Amino acid sequence: MVSLVSRIVLLTLAFVLVEFDRSAFAAEPTSSTKPAVSEMTANEFFERKVRPLFVEHCYSCHAKGQKKGGLSLADRAGLLAGGESGAVVALEKPDESLLIAAVEHRGGIQMPPNSKLSDGEIAALKKWIELGAPWPESAANKSGGIRASGSITVEDRQFWSFQPVKDSPPLAVKNGTWPRRPLDQFVMAQLEANGLSPVGEADKRTFIRRATFDLIGLPPTPDEVAAFVADESPLAHEQLINRLLESPHYGERWARHWLDVARYGEDQAHTFQARMYPNGYRYRDWVVSAFNSDMPYNQFVVEQIAGDLLPEANGRLERLPALGYLALGPIYYKDAGCMG
Repeated sequence: MVSLVSRIVLLTLAFVLVEFDRSAFAAEPTSSTKPAVSEMTANEFFERKVRPLFVEHCYSCHAKGQKKGGLSLADRAGLLAGGESGAVVALEKPDESLLIAAVEHRGGIQMPPNSKLSDGEIAALKKWIELGAPWPESAANKSGGIRASGSITVEDRQFWSFQPVKDSPPLAVKNGTWPRRPLDQFVMAQLEANGLSPVGEADKRTFIRRATFDLIGLPPTPDEVAAFVADESPLAHEQLINRLLESPHYGERWARHWLDVARYGEDQAHTFQARMYPNGYRYRDWVVSAFNSDMPYNQFVVEQIAGDLLPEANGRLERLPALGYLALGPIYYKDAGCMG
């Protein structure tokens, strides 16, 4: 299940808020006649099928500053430059590539020297050459070395989710009467693009039920419904929403979603040895309070990972319950280091 390390990784990924799509950096095909890879991009094919072979069987002699036989496989430039025996790949005739002959142990050069790649691995190398031997530039250092695991390149930093927030002008729409605010124009534009029309405006009785259930998870009382329906003020809707957001039930309603992510529990009774956490509720209350106080998300994440290590002395005792994130989910006795 979820070990301590896994929980830290989960929360860190939540902080990043990005699902990195390597296909965004895929190189353009070198020729319109190159065959497509149905389930992954050409660059992904290299990263999944080819690079691991180079790392395991080739890099000790042909990378990291080593150029045995004059051949470097640290990057695509080294691959295309070849070595003392000449070019190692023939992009138009993959079967005639020296690389393929070597891994098939045909001729005088046999690589790897002490073992032969499987048929599937050889087929992957052939397919890669057929694709034009794609080699993502972002996967290597600018110096031509191997990209360190986890390193971030200039190209990576150009990914859309890392760009500064900027204003986008409202989109032009045919139905100019429905949008009330600039944001509505984006909604209307998407509706029109899909041949849809907005639904009619909800009456006040429907609106208060929807808003109350959504924001605090409870139905409005009859008195609240009657008061809202009778309120003719142009600020009635705004005041209703503000009242619901200020309700302590708002945090109780929305904290449940984060507590589900954290797999919050006050005991380990599902294991062979029941273990109770009588103070587990303190973490629950901290999460509820964070939502009700509109705590910034970055602070919300940091305090759950290292609330006891932050330099600010003020509020340290209030932050400590946040560390319950690391301990209150399901823990199994085979998870190394989790039980202390």
